[in-house]
Amino acid sequence: MRLTLLGGLCLALTLTACEGGSRSPAPQSAQSTESAQSAAPVERASEPALESSAALPGGRREATLPGAPAGTQVFLVRPDAGARDLRALADTILDVSEPDARGAYSFPEAPDLGAASAAQEALEVLVSAEGQALVRAPWRGPETRVTLSPEARVEVVVRAAGGPAELAFALVLDAEGIPLPVPVAPCVSDAGGALVVTRLPAGRCELLIASPDAEQMARLELDLAGGQTYRREVTLEEDDALTRRFLVIAGGPQVASAIGADQ
Repeated sequence: MRLTLLGGLCLALTLTACEGGSRSPAPQSAQSTESAQSAAPVERASEPALESSAALPGGRREATLPGAPAGTQVFLVRPDAGARDLRALADTILDVSEPDARGAYSFPEAPDLGAASAAQEALEVLVSAEGQALVRAPWRGPETRVTLSPEARVEVVVRAAGGPAELAFALVLDAEGIPLPVPVAPCVSDAGGALVVTRLPAGRCELLIASPDAEQMARLELDLAGGQTYRREVTLEEDDALTRRFLVIAGGPQVASAIGADQ
């Protein structure tokens, strides 16, 4: 049952972080190193750095993110404090735009909110850029403002009883237990057991690290500072409670129901 569930998990992880095709963020090289222990909501911008212009033909509004790194993605999202699993988080995404060489991107004047009850003025932009911390800001058309800041990174070596744990993967939560939509590919360990979590905002975060079959787990809590790299080693061990928590967060209510039926 768990192997079947993990196929769904990988899909949910991929959709949430918008990996694959035109939605593929790239990992960033290591920066300075600092040690810390203890779990970071996505930063809310407070200083101007993003400038918006008037509406474009076709009912779209253009904004500009000066100096945006290549591959930057800007998501139009519904703020949803109840999005405590990856599928719910993916459902908050309404649109995505990639800034051009000028840093310009656009969204529909009146995006389709589907069944959502959120008013358009309550929408936010979420900016994901290489080397920068994830950041959110209210979507206010011409008055939208966002400030990018250096990412924190966590480099983890994952071990199991027989040595390095390949294909282990990390789920990242902020201080409120909300999943963070960090790039997925670097969060999967290589043959040496190494994985890296990028684009983390300053503050507290929690990593739940699972073996490929989710039978073994490890957990890290950290207090992060922007621009710093944190290096850790963990050993995977059986922990049924942590496995259930990981699967529920990664897969949502359907996975939670399947776990209950499997027990």
